[in-house]
Amino acid sequence: MDLLSRIATHINEARPSSFDDESLARLTKLQYVGLLGVVGHPLYYFIWAHVFPQPYESLPLRALCTALFLPLVFSMRLKGKPWLLPYSFVAITIGLPFLFSYMYLMNGANLVWSESLLGSVIIVYHFGVVFATCSLLVGGALAGLFYSISHAPLTLEGQTHLGEQLPILAFFVIVILVIKLDRRVLLEAKQRGMAAALASVAHELRTPLASIESTLVGFERHLPGLLESPDTAAARAERLYEALRRMRIEVRNVHGSIDLLLANSRDQVSIPRSNFDLAEAVRRAVNDYPFYHEDEREQIRLSLAPGVIVNGNEQMFRMVLNNLLKNALRAIARAGRGVITIAVAPGERGRGTLEFTDTAEGIQREVLDRIFDRFYTYPPGSGNGIGLSFCRSVLAQWGATISCRSEFGSYTCFAIDFPPPRRFAQPTAADQ
Repeated sequence: MDLLSRIATHINEARPSSFDDESLARLTKLQYVGLLGVVGHPLYYFIWAHVFPQPYESLPLRALCTALFLPLVFSMRLKGKPWLLPYSFVAITIGLPFLFSYMYLMNGANLVWSESLLGSVIIVYHFGVVFATCSLLVGGALAGLFYSISHAPLTLEGQTHLGEQLPILAFFVIVILVIKLDRRVLLEAKQRGMAAALASVAHELRTPLASIESTLVGFERHLPGLLESPDTAAARAERLYEALRRMRIEVRNVHGSIDLLLANSRDQVSIPRSNFDLAEAVRRAVNDYPFYHEDEREQIRLSLAPGVIVNGNEQMFRMVLNNLLKNALRAIARAGRGVITIAVAPGERGRGTLEFTDTAEGIQREVLDRIFDRFYTYPPGSGNGIGLSFCRSVLAQWGATISCRSEFGSYTCFAIDFPPPRRFAQPTAADQ
């Protein structure tokens, strides 16, 4: 196959950039099958006619199939030709299913050609299922027709071999179809996974980007005042410097979020973990959160017991807290009332606990079991449904859990329970 690959590369001097990946893959398959036919038919004629003679071989048939496969070698150069697809169907049908079925019958359904026929089925099914099935049916029917016209019926022994081989051939085709279906399911699962990962990235980057956008709006409002009001220029400049500092923080957070999310998508173990103070992490997250106005900050109450140490990644934890803050602030805005209380306390046996409560609109009882499901949104249309799912998956990496209790119209409380930090020490080189 390495030799065929080099030959194909030499023939195909430039890949067509205007074709999509599926078209390129189809053309590449045609090219490889063409090379196999051009090389294989003369080679196996020599093997079955002279090295290991079989009851029947045909030089004219082999020459015809070789000639039919030759244009397929240049499939890349023939791209866009309207006749290429129907021609490839004819060439492959005659050069594989027809020839191999005909030789199978002519050689009395012996073992060599039984195995060769199965090999041709594998090659044909590298193309689409409809293409391959039609090719097999047409090629097999033509082989049976030509054999019945020009030759006597199979001997009793040949008929027995044929009867034994047909169920095997049918089973072989079914197995190939199942494998192709499994590959399609796997591909679709990968595509859904990629879509979910991209949605998670987009979801987590919206908060810092919104902060940067609001800061730029502030720049537009304060910059003219630097020139129009010299008396207040110093105060306005101080606000702008503070805004620039905040933008730098948010840009740094964006880069960190991208690095961590990419690491999470590749290998969860690769995300660095360390012990950190839960109360200090909450305090920093609240201080850095991009509130749209100071009234939102005043709606937050903190009850933080010092010295509660947990193990995980502080920046990922702050992303979790950002999700909870975002959801709670939206709920308060919808309800027109409410406050947020974040309480950190030590749990039993070295555990750490955090309770995040908002007294806004609450959640209906029948909805509680679904709020952590990916793509489920509550209220409907209020988001993309990946925030709480992201929180649960991140915390689960550290052995932590998140649960929710709520009373509709009264409050919603998310409880996060961290295991003792000693259970999640970083592995040493000897452990690895």
